[in-house]
Amino acid sequence: MKRYYCKNDEEGYTLLETVVAMALFVSVLIPIWITVNNFMLNNFTERKNIAFALAQSELNRTITYRIYKEEMFQAEGYLIERKTNYAENLFEVEVSVRWQKKPETVLVTLNKSVLIYQ
Repeated sequence: MKRYYCKNDEEGYTLLETVVAMALFVSVLIPIWITVNNFMLNNFTERKNIAFALAQSELNRTITYRIYKEEMFQAEGYLIERKTNYAENLFEVEVSVRWQKKPETVLVTLNKSVLIYQ
């Protein structure tokens, strides 16, 4: 008669051990992924959107109030430079916005020409 033996020292992982290992791996991996992503993107898109909104606002303010002088000033951590040219009935405005931490890089430049009748 043959006897069959049960092997109690089976090797391998159970489903529960695998799920726990994956949960630990993901809980460590997600914060690392977010940190690396933030360093790589460096919020460039958000800075560009803010710079665009500031440039639009300054351009509208300059045209509305007919501010003819050239000026550079700070707002919300950005440098805003306004250049104007007024000849006869043509009013030209150029607004450039730079990030204060990197003033050599222009983020946004907007130009507009307006005919003014008096």
